[in-house]
Formats: sequence, structure tokens, C-alpha cells
Amino acid sequence: MINRDFIFYWLRWTLLLPLSIAVGLLASSVIGFILSFVVSEAPLERYKHALNPFITSFLSLVVARWIAPRYKSKATLVICVIWLVLILLCLFISVTDIRLYGDSYELKDGGMAVVMIILGMSSAYLLIWKGLLSVKIER
Repeated sequence: MINRDFIFYWLRWTLLLPLSIAVGLLASSVIGFILSFVVSEAPLERYKHALNPFITSFLSLVVARWIAPRYKSKATLVICVIWLVLILLCLFISVTDIRLYGDSYELKDGGMAVVMIILGMSSAYLLIWKGLLSVKIER
């Protein structure tokens, strides 16, 4: 018989990746919206190119740790590996000048977004690994 805990368990595993990335994107959008009122227009793009990737990668790892019902460290590591594969794929596309749909892609701001994603991932994983970011769900 399927009970409520069984459904909740598999629902958490199913929503792990989409929800962790969505929360990171939502938080970076909210912070970008708040920054648009605080910072003038000229340096706003620099802040967005630095903060959005950092916040998205950092929060996606923290939320993945929070959502995963079991194997929290392994789930966080899998999300981290997915981020690294995406970074390497984007770097490969931009460095080798592969054209997708007729467009070629390049790194903005000297690759600041790539650096901030790696910094956000490594800082979140380090804080989680050291036990400084332990998030618990109480039901």
C-alpha cells in the first residue's frame, strides 16, 4: 500500500534538481530587482553579472541539501557535478566558437560569471561539508 510518506519521499527526489535551481534563480532575480533601486544604472550590470551566478549556484546547493530526503551529501555533490558539467560545456562552446542556431557565444565581463559560479559552488559545498550550513526539515 502506498502511504503519504512514500509519496512525499519520491516527490522530494523528483523535485530535487528543478526546485533547487529554481529557488536559486528566483532569489537572484529578487536581489537583482532590489539592486535596481539601490544602485545606479551604470554599475548595475556589473553587480548582476557577479551576484546572480554566485547566488544561484550557492542556493541551489543549499536547497538541494535541504530537499533531499536521504543521502544529502551525495545529492549535493551530484548538483555540484551538474554545475561543473554545465560550466565546462559553456566554456567549450564559447572557446571553440561553436555556432548554435547561427550564433556564436562569448564570455561576458572576462568570464566573471564562470568564476562566481565556481566560487558560489565551492563556498556552499565547503560550508555544507564542514557542517556550518545544516538545514533540517521538521514535520
